[in-house]
Amino acid sequence: MKYFRPSLNRLGKAASLASLATGLAWGAAGIASAQILPTSPAPDPTCVVEPLEFDHWFANNQPGPNVPVSPADSITFQPDNNCRFYNWSEHMFLWLTSPATGAYSGSRVFNSSVFYQVRGGKMVKQTAGAPLNLALRAAQAGPDGLPVVIDTAGHLREFVAAPGKSGLTALRALGGQGPAGIASVEAGSGGKAVFLDAKGHSIKFTPKITAAMLPQKLGRLAPLGAPPSGKIALSSASARQQIANTLTAEHVLIEVSTAKGPVFVEAGTGIVDNLEPGQAGGNGVLISQQNSVIFYETLVNDVYAWYLTGRNTQGGIAPLYVANQPSTYGLFPTTAADLQAIEAFAGSHGGPSSFPDGNALAMEIKLSWVDATTLPNGGQGYITAQANVPVYTPNGKNTDWAPTGSHIIRVALVGVHVVGSANGHPEMIWSTFEHQGNTPLATYQYNSGGNAVTVPQTTTGSWLFSSNGAAGPYNTEVAQYCPAGSPAACPPGHIIASTTAGPAGIVATDILREKPWGVGSNGIPNQEDATPAAANTEIVSIDTNIRSQLTKAGASNDPRFNYLFIGSTWTFGGGEPNGSYPTDPKSDGSGADEIGSSLLLNSTMETFQQGADTTYQSGHNCFFCHSATGTDQQVKANTNVSHIFSSLSPLQ
Repeated sequence: MKYFRPSLNRLGKAASLASLATGLAWGAAGIASAQILPTSPAPDPTCVVEPLEFDHWFANNQPGPNVPVSPADSITFQPDNNCRFYNWSEHMFLWLTSPATGAYSGSRVFNSSVFYQVRGGKMVKQTAGAPLNLALRAAQAGPDGLPVVIDTAGHLREFVAAPGKSGLTALRALGGQGPAGIASVEAGSGGKAVFLDAKGHSIKFTPKITAAMLPQKLGRLAPLGAPPSGKIALSSASARQQIANTLTAEHVLIEVSTAKGPVFVEAGTGIVDNLEPGQAGGNGVLISQQNSVIFYETLVNDVYAWYLTGRNTQGGIAPLYVANQPSTYGLFPTTAADLQAIEAFAGSHGGPSSFPDGNALAMEIKLSWVDATTLPNGGQGYITAQANVPVYTPNGKNTDWAPTGSHIIRVALVGVHVVGSANGHPEMIWSTFEHQGNTPLATYQYNSGGNAVTVPQTTTGSWLFSSNGAAGPYNTEVAQYCPAGSPAACPPGHIIASTTAGPAGIVATDILREKPWGVGSNGIPNQEDATPAAANTEIVSIDTNIRSQLTKAGASNDPRFNYLFIGSTWTFGGGEPNGSYPTDPKSDGSGADEIGSSLLLNSTMETFQQGADTTYQSGHNCFFCHSATGTDQQVKANTNVSHIFSSLSPLQ
């Protein structure tokens, strides 16, 4: 089955974290009370930033409210230990969310003209002062670019949808014979599917994936249709059939439409796959407690944009990128020589001969936003911006929200993925941040005085994505977006109620962050930390340290103060991702190279992929989907780790 791969160094000692703990409550007045970093007892300072280094991040070496920050130097980055990666992440976030000054134009660095918005397969340069263009994000994609769901065993599974009419899948659409439509599917002996027609008659056959189920644009599926080495390229139809056959052999799931709703069965076996409670088949839509849809955008910086353009230009940056030839994929830039080649190409092709902050190297940023007018005090304490967003109008039953145009509103930032290449790490460092008012946290532990302290789960408070005192169930998907090519029951562009929705239709549900600081509650989280408590301590330590220094600088009212670093993940030596670091205490650690916050997810972006509980047995991280073309940790990870690299057009 294709499940997708089921010595503590410190940066230095800062001033006592405990002495400033009382100043680490909410940074801006008017923000609703919610769970924050633990302060009593104070976390052990296992990961901190020296005050002199912290000061150097800011303009004129003077930290303060809304003072610009320069980026971390990814070229001279020293990957010595976990804290170096966490330091890089905190530094980059403060830079990206800095007020735009100097070479930048815009309100913040990330929405300045140095960053490009990914839109419609293109990189669109942002215009200073113009509203953001936000949209609902399509399905969470797996390593082959297909949507994903989580089954009851906690495995992340890719799936394709079988074509059908009037809500029913035709038998021949699944590789069977005859015109019958499948009215229902039941689990028979051994869990195998029993397909029934409208009259209740059993139809015996084994479903398989057909070329008709594949997306029109193959994207990351294309290499599966490549001929063996030295053989003539296949025709388009033959390549698509080869891909379908490969996916069938890998037992990718098929979503079968029936009169009773969708059912997921394994290709090639016909086994019914039960989804984790709350899963509804991908394309999940997150809705706040104030009934605001969450909007998304993806950005890349100038280095990324010009690198991609050079790689797609004959005679540009070698090797020339060819979508279905992995040997040409190449690595993201990690050295000064790489940067010089990109700048030389840009300068000779109508672009800048140097970038304002080229030493940041290639960066990919993903952001999630909520309607600021639905927040207390209009979003005070949040980073906000003007944005053009779609408008949805619900039907009488509140089960179908139809798009009815767009309008410009003020939006507030709730989540950020910060991803970038760095010295020795072409697989990129994958970091995530959330606003502290987003969601309650599941129970976790951290160390204080060398002893584990348990922070019990509490949902009491005013949360953006959870009701006060919510008792569960959590992370239930009740609404899904209908992308292009959806069946008639899911009109493209609409938001419809999922099969897991109740009689109220599309409403907010209660969200819980299952892995509060990016690791499971059991096992060994990474190569440095023997316990989850030790791993959590590093994250809450650096968060607490950054906040203490912002408070000391009088910057506790800076909205950047209110965003928490959740964790970062990367691979040993920049190798191809091949599985999370062994979380089983009995494992010897061989063969798994995804380390750091090894179960890292963002509750606003991977809301419905968090797993069923807090343990390592149920959950995934960024690299489960952002995989390279191989799984050899001795081979550097190529550009395939970025889902967008193969699908974007070069700059014109």
